[in-house]
Amino acid sequence: MRTVLRRIEPVSLAKIYGALGALYGLFGGLVGGCVAATVGSQFGNGGASLGLLAVILYPVMGAVFGFVGGFIGGIVYNFLADRVGGVEMEFDDFGEMDIL
Repeated sequence: MRTVLRRIEPVSLAKIYGALGALYGLFGGLVGGCVAATVGSQFGNGGASLGLLAVILYPVMGAVFGFVGGFIGGIVYNFLADRVGGVEMEFDDFGEMDIL
């Protein structure tokens, strides 16, 4: 079955991008926080607090920038899909699937 994706709801796409950005930010914050805490411990207690700040700040910023980027991306996609056509996708229609 062939279908065309003509429109994306920008808020829906923004929520997905925001959640992914938060997950990527959490991973980056954990890695960056460990590095900052390890390297920063040579200079006193400032490194540990910088590491904690990274774990908190990276996911928040990732979620915010992901949400905004997803929203703008949805608007741009809808604008372009109206003019050049949407993305063509092909799906298989399985009906009822046989498990065994």
